[in-house]
Amino acid sequence: MEELIISKLDSARRQLEIAIKLYFHFDDPVSIHTLTAAAYKVLRDINKNRGNDPVLVKEWLVKYLTKPEKQKEFKKLMNEAENFFKHAASDPEKTYTFRPRQTEILLWEAVGIYQRLTGEIRPLIHLYRGWFMMHNLHIFDGMPEAGKKNLQSLGYKSSERAKYFSDMLPLAHKTDNG
Repeated sequence: MEELIISKLDSARRQLEIAIKLYFHFDDPVSIHTLTAAAYKVLRDINKNRGNDPVLVKEWLVKYLTKPEKQKEFKKLMNEAENFFKHAASDPEKTYTFRPRQTEILLWEAVGIYQRLTGEIRPLIHLYRGWFMMHNLHIFDGMPEAGKKNLQSLGYKSSERAKYFSDMLPLAHKTDNG
């Protein structure tokens, strides 16, 4: 393969799909976060360039819920892991306490904005959204009870991510419209 000509959206999709595969196989959390954060930035920029409202949680929190004098500090905190994993010029010996759970939220947000921008329901994105919702039902108050019960009935524990992935991937491909 000598050349690849890809769009920014395709680049983000590729990063998200690899991050999702790594996630479901309990692979390296730093790589998952780095891929997710890179895709998130591309999607955020496309969203902004298209003149859309800031639908991303990070932007929304800064714009509407953070005091103006604290916005810079908040942005730094939100991007701390991403920047730690990418840069070492000013702090090559520094360590960082990383919480991979924050990646799950960022990945949820990134796949949501990808779907809004493209209208696609990609199989891997569909799988991740289902998994995230199944394990975070407490935050989806607006979800119909029937939907909650369907997700609960699947009964996959957090430790069974890889099993969920292998069981559900064939079903997700059947719903693919992308």
